[in-house]
Amino acid sequence: MGEKERGLNRRYRPTQQGRKDQRIPVELDVEIGGEKGGTIGRVVDLTLNGIQIRSLHNYGIGNRIALSLQIPGFAPGLDFVAEVKWIDPAGTTDAFLMGCGFIHTPESYRVLKGLIWEIASGNLTEIVRVPGQGTHKRDTKR
Repeated sequence: MGEKERGLNRRYRPTQQGRKDQRIPVELDVEIGGEKGGTIGRVVDLTLNGIQIRSLHNYGIGNRIALSLQIPGFAPGLDFVAEVKWIDPAGTTDAFLMGCGFIHTPESYRVLKGLIWEIASGNLTEIVRVPGQGTHKRDTKR
């Protein structure tokens, strides 16, 4: 199925060199809510400013989505709001990768900074993905 049939909106995906923050590869569930309904997605990586999610739904570039991260042993449902920045097929006919930028409140920024500190400190090793074990064929080429 071609890109037009799937309704994809592709935009430039930033490289690691053009980023303000280092991507942290993780594997965890995220509840996603938006105009197209809700679903469970899988977080591929995150930074203090953004998140990459694998989802069965294409929420559309520019749309805001509600995210609730499900982190074992950390806290029930860490909630954030994000804007979809880019969408790319996830190597299958029914999944998408979405790059989203967080729309932070002072509280959400503080909570995410604490989560990233916990990951960087080695306290949440069960959610950290080894680089090169991507969920998309291009993840291993970065």
